[in-house]
Order: sequence, then structure tokens, then C-alpha cells
Amino acid sequence: MPPRRRGPVQVQPQSTPAPRTSGVTLSVHPMWPDIQFTQGELFFECTLFLYSVLALFLQYLNIYKTLWWLPKSYWHYSLKFHLINPYFLSCVGLLLGWRVTVCFWKTITEVIATISANQSQFVQSTLMIIEYAVIKTPVMTLIITSFLFSFNRVCHDFPSRSVLWFLFPVLFYLFIFRSEIFGWFGKLRSQLGKWRRRETDFSEVCERLMESPPAQIDLDSVLHMCSDNPAQIREEIQVLIDDLVLRLKKAFLLAFRQLF
Repeated sequence: MPPRRRGPVQVQPQSTPAPRTSGVTLSVHPMWPDIQFTQGELFFECTLFLYSVLALFLQYLNIYKTLWWLPKSYWHYSLKFHLINPYFLSCVGLLLGWRVTVCFWKTITEVIATISANQSQFVQSTLMIIEYAVIKTPVMTLIITSFLFSFNRVCHDFPSRSVLWFLFPVLFYLFIFRSEIFGWFGKLRSQLGKWRRRETDFSEVCERLMESPPAQIDLDSVLHMCSDNPAQIREEIQVLIDDLVLRLKKAFLLAFRQLF
């Protein structure tokens, strides 16, 4: 996904000559290249979804292809449509579009928050009702109902051993993001303990648990700064390593989803 802002490293661009301290010249590295991110997150997710749909079509074209191009072939189409299960195809399409749905949900929230800023309480309440009653609730109800209906038909048409293939991406997600999941359960236990001891409110517990997961850093906000402070150097390296690991995990998960 497109990079977002994160990271505790505060940097300052270095444009002055290399300073000298006690006869030792401190190295000043050049600035990172300026990479313009003109596309938004929603545009990126829609592009990725279209790419996934194209890859799915090519996969189906390879699996259900016919010999329609031969002169004596009785097939008039490029695919054997009667062998394609529409309910299974619906489940796969809804799973591929889940990221777009989540991004659309976040975009609607940001737009409504921007519009309702500095407005009266009545306008904010009306916009919130429109957000959940008119847009979010019908869309999520339609998506979840469609997936449950299609998945029920898939379980009815295919043996149970074939249905277990749906669980492989889930197991792979649990494997590569196990540290984040364990951390979330640790946070849940800590927040519930505070709530039982009446140290916090239940609404604050829900807000802490619904905090967004770590996002990718923005290179414009975390530039390299030459420093002779070991703690600051370790902090900068740790931030970049965590970002690299997070990007690799998401790339592996996306590739695994394409395979299945």
C-alpha cells in the first residue's frame, strides 16, 4: 500500500558542508531521492484490485480453456463456462475486493470528518447517520450477505476437504503476523485488567483496541541524519528494519493470496 507517516525519528536535511569536530570530519550523506506519491490510497487499492481480477481471469483462462481456435472444434467460446462455479468465483472476487472495501470505509470516514469539522452538533449527527445508515451499513450488509450465501453454496457443492483451501490464506496470515496478533491479545488483557480495576472506562478500552496497526513510514518524514549519538543511530536503524519487515510481510501475504 502507499506509504503512510510513522516513526519516531525526527530528521533534518543536511545541505551544509561536512563539519569538522576535533580534527575529525563527520560524514554527511546525500539526501534520499525525492519520490513523488501522486496517487491516493483508494486509487492504489482499486488498481491493485483490477490487477488481481485480471490475474484471476488469466488463471481461469488457463484452467478452463478450450480449443475453439481449431477449424473442427465444436466450442465457440474461449472458456468452458459450464465448468465454472459462479458461487466460488463470487467468494474469490469478494475476498480480492476486501482491501478496496476497507479503504473505501476509511475514505468515507475521512470525508465525513472533514465535512463535519467546525459544524453544529445537529449537522454532525446528521452526517453520522448518513455515514452509517445510508452508506456503510448497506454496503457491509450486502458484501457479508453475498459472501455467506456464496460460501454456503460452495460448501454444499464441494466436499469439505476442498473447502479447507479457503483457510490456507488465514493460516498464512496468522503465521506471518503472529507477533502483531500476540501483541494485540496482550494489549487486550492489559486493558481488560485496567477496566476491571476501574482504572479506565470501557469506551477508552475499545478505542485502544481499535487502534490502527503499524503503517509503512513515509520517506519524506524519516530521512537519514548523520549523528554521532549511538542511541539515535540504533533508533533510526530499528525504525527502518521494522518498516522493511512489515513491507516484506505484506508482500508475501499478497503473493500468497494471488496463488490461492
